[in-house]
Amino acid sequence: MLVLLFGSSVVSGQLSPTCHYDFNNDDLTERTGNFLPGEVRDNINYICGVGENSRALLFDGSIDTVFLDPAVKNLFDEDFTFSMSFWVDPVQGAYTLFSIQDSCIIDSSFIITYTGVFNEVTVEFARTSVDLVFFSAPLDELSCWHEIIFVRDQSNYSFYLNGELLETKIFTDEIVLRQQADVEVGFSDCVPRRDEYFSGRIDEIRVFDTAIGIETVTSLNSNQENLITQDTTIFEGDGFQIVSGPTCSDNVSWQPAIGLDQTDIPNPFADPTETTSYRVQYNNGSCTSEDSLTVFVINENDIDCSNLLLPSAFTPNGDRLNDTYGISNEFIIQTLDRFEIFDRWGTKLFETQDKSITWDGRFEGEDLMPSSYVYKIEYSCMDMNFAKTGTFNLIK
Repeated sequence: MLVLLFGSSVVSGQLSPTCHYDFNNDDLTERTGNFLPGEVRDNINYICGVGENSRALLFDGSIDTVFLDPAVKNLFDEDFTFSMSFWVDPVQGAYTLFSIQDSCIIDSSFIITYTGVFNEVTVEFARTSVDLVFFSAPLDELSCWHEIIFVRDQSNYSFYLNGELLETKIFTDEIVLRQQADVEVGFSDCVPRRDEYFSGRIDEIRVFDTAIGIETVTSLNSNQENLITQDTTIFEGDGFQIVSGPTCSDNVSWQPAIGLDQTDIPNPFADPTETTSYRVQYNNGSCTSEDSLTVFVINENDIDCSNLLLPSAFTPNGDRLNDTYGISNEFIIQTLDRFEIFDRWGTKLFETQDKSITWDGRFEGEDLMPSSYVYKIEYSCMDMNFAKTGTFNLIK
């Protein structure tokens, strides 16, 4: 039975996967030692993957098949977290990316599929053909690599794409995968009857034996061909190194060239003399990723040191929009002596002396309830000392 979600509980923090196939040594070794290596049926090749010096499985549209240790499916009987990175070559038909399924039967199955005509990925965790958890989402056309994370927390099922929580549902019926089903990568028993043979790349298959929280979900993202440096403010005459995530491309280009020391490397030095928006392209031949950032340039004499900006509210709900609380114009701070947050009873919930660190709305590992909170800040700017106190709201 599928119903709407009103709440869930997950484990946050750094965790190690119970099962991990990373393909980095051009083999199918399971890295934790908990499971047997995978097996290749017919043929498989390896190519540049996600992360620094990473390798991935390369599927060329033929009958390439990879089978993982059948015992992996036992991890899906209780709470779990599944993650996988993939790159698809567009088609009009459909590819099966990952499958735990017996003889093309939907009952008691776990299937991840890419449908080319809609450029979308779908996840099915099924008890029967009509009684199942189903998610779908379009892929970003400006990204080559994508990452799925699928979490079961008791009766709650959550679907993340590229680190963003897209949807959570409740499914109250028990789902136990068929013991005779194979754990297949880039293939299913429905190929070639329904789907096409996969063409693309798959990397970093991980399964955790628990439901993980948004903090850990975010840490799993490789930032492949994405800018780690976000919109930045600098003073006139200053510059900084742009930091890009790992890339498989040897053809990188930046536009415009003004204010950059090089335009054909992932991490150029930027010192524009006026506010400039930059766009970077990672050309991989059959696929091109893009990202952008804006560098705001201000005159030091125009700074109002007393005008420290903090939002009046934030919404730590995992949608990656306004999820943390912090200082909006941190660039005016010379040194941060104190940034503390308290509840209405005076309990200190957060403190830092790093102006770039923000609060996630949690205390001692627990999400806090919607309410009004107090901040206290002491800082220096232009060799003068300032203090500011105010209130804000946590909203969900």
